[in-house]
Amino acid sequence: MTVQARTQLAEELLRRLAASLRAGQLYSRGHPLIARNLEALGRAIEALHDLVPSVVVGIVGEEVIVDEVPVAGVGGLVTFVRRLRQIGIERITIDRGVQADEIATLATFVAEA
Repeated sequence: MTVQARTQLAEELLRRLAASLRAGQLYSRGHPLIARNLEALGRAIEALHDLVPSVVVGIVGEEVIVDEVPVAGVGGLVTFVRRLRQIGIERITIDRGVQADEIATLATFVAEA
């Protein structure tokens, strides 16, 4: 897979992760927008898991790294990074086989912490 294609998958993952966290902050549990965002996040994770067994999202300075690929220019990243830092998260590792309820738990934790 080309670096460009892998970067696109990383960017999609970050967009979907940020959208899921934002939806969790804005809407009450059970809202359809939360479910749609989590489903899209699950698809983005699966796409990366087709390539690697674990996906690592890390924050280094002001930069977001997804599996050694620096990602810049994704809308909502500043707020996303700020939120993760506020609650003390510098790295998220998502292993192949992760269940939808585990992804939902992550999103809920970050949204409500």
